Amino acid sequence: MNIPDVWTRNTWRRSATPTIPAVIEAAGHLVSEATAHHADYVGQDRWVLDYLPGRQLTRAQALAGMRIAIAPDRPEVERWAGSLGLTVAEAVGGGRVMARERIVEVVVPIVPDSGGGGIGVVSSMALLLAGVVLFGLAVLVVVTLAFPSHDPSAPSPTRVIGDCAPFCSLRTTVPAAPMGGEQ
Repeated sequence: MNIPDVWTRNTWRRSATPTIPAVIEAAGHLVSEATAHHADYVGQDRWVLDYLPGRQLTRAQALAGMRIAIAPDRPEVERWAGSLGLTVAEAVGGGRVMARERIVEVVVPIVPDSGGGGIGVVSSMALLLAGVVLFGLAVLVVVTLAFPSHDPSAPSPTRVIGDCAPFCSLRTTVPAAPMGGEQ
């Protein structure tokens, strides 16, 4: 433990400041309960902070960025920002701008592996597809049994077009009404 010989205002301020909340690494993400910001692992020992999109960082730089997002008022922010190649204003401002611009937060629960006891996603999709195909076949069988027809082009035997005699004798024409006031 490093105890200072001289206690300055900054030393007292640093001592009185509460500890920084923990940054936790879980399933390729650096997260903290103290902020909505996060860093994502993108492979080859590189990380991307959500408020510095497009910049690939080392794990140490991603941790520094997370600490800035958690505690932007700490005296260590200058050192953390320096490790990111930013000024304090850029680092702190970037985190605050992203917090304002955030529209929707999607929470993806991390479900532990069940050890092979259940069926996987591929098996579930295959079962769903099989169910849809079987339902379609059942509908096809029901329709075929309900409307049997050997020749689809032939008219149905229940439709017989008969003589129009009862309807042909009815006259529906009425003399035209006079136009323009003529009688």
